[in-house]
Amino acid sequence: MASPEARVLASGVQDSHEGDLNIVVLGPEDTYSEGLAKARYFPRVGDLRVPVIRLTGSIDEVYETVVSNDFSGETVGLVPFENIPKGVITDNVMPLITGEHGIEVDIEEELICMVRLMLAAPKDKSTGRVIPLDEIEKVFSYRSALDQASKFMQANNLKGEPVASTAKAAELAARRARKGEKVAAICSVNAALHNGLDIIEEDVQDNKENNQTRFYVVTARNGGPGPDLGRLLVGSEMGGLADEDEAKVIGIVRPTRSWRESGYRLATRRLDEMGVVDYKLYRLNWQEDETIGGDRSHLVEFVGAPPTLHEAFSDPDTYADMKFQLLGVIPCGQKF
Repeated sequence: MASPEARVLASGVQDSHEGDLNIVVLGPEDTYSEGLAKARYFPRVGDLRVPVIRLTGSIDEVYETVVSNDFSGETVGLVPFENIPKGVITDNVMPLITGEHGIEVDIEEELICMVRLMLAAPKDKSTGRVIPLDEIEKVFSYRSALDQASKFMQANNLKGEPVASTAKAAELAARRARKGEKVAAICSVNAALHNGLDIIEEDVQDNKENNQTRFYVVTARNGGPGPDLGRLLVGSEMGGLADEDEAKVIGIVRPTRSWRESGYRLATRRLDEMGVVDYKLYRLNWQEDETIGGDRSHLVEFVGAPPTLHEAFSDPDTYADMKFQLLGVIPCGQKF
């Protein structure tokens, strides 16, 4: 795997600096992931760690970089996993379910990024004017962003082409325009300005009022014991969740029987009676009539009051019934 590009945002620190906190995100510069990392980690009052943002070329590289942890200090990765209301970003959650590429991570936090999408285009090389909407031949963007703007794309008969990120889309549109192509990008304002693009249409996302993407902050388990359910019983001054109205327990359910016979149904019925809500984020090849065998794993969030979650998941029967693998004990997401 190629080493990710490093970008340091703390003033007076050189790019070669090994930070006390390394934040690995999808690049290049001006992705929504990078913007969220800035909002979350710069500055942090009372936090003396020097944060360093490290840009990668793909979400797979985010996972791999976090697990390899070749930097000094702590390393975390930001992974966009769901857009509301469009749904789960399948390619990004699959490594959590399958352990693809030997990935083994814990989920430390949930962040919510409010996303505004812009249609941006370079000036026409031959005329020097902004390319009119009806002359655009192709729109580059991240696959999830194209999905979020699907109504706008269809209404204007625009053809989308998925690329690695929204920032890469802006970069590619600028480069292709220099060759005389009439192309555009769906991206952020910052990505458009950074690449010399003009904003043609603002807020092209289908959900104008509440388009949000949820991110997991992941860390390498590295043979450790994994998330601590004890966080649910201690207060915020100790880094715990007991002061929260609600918290989340996140993990993988790997049932070994059919849906109708699965211990998962029994366990979630018991959890529901306790006031714990289960939210199935993604399921892999689940078939209701399938008998023993096959891969039918779910990524599931359980939401409830911290003491109730602790009571439920401290019971070994909960894990046994669901074949549950714990990935995270976290607060509900903070919006940026």
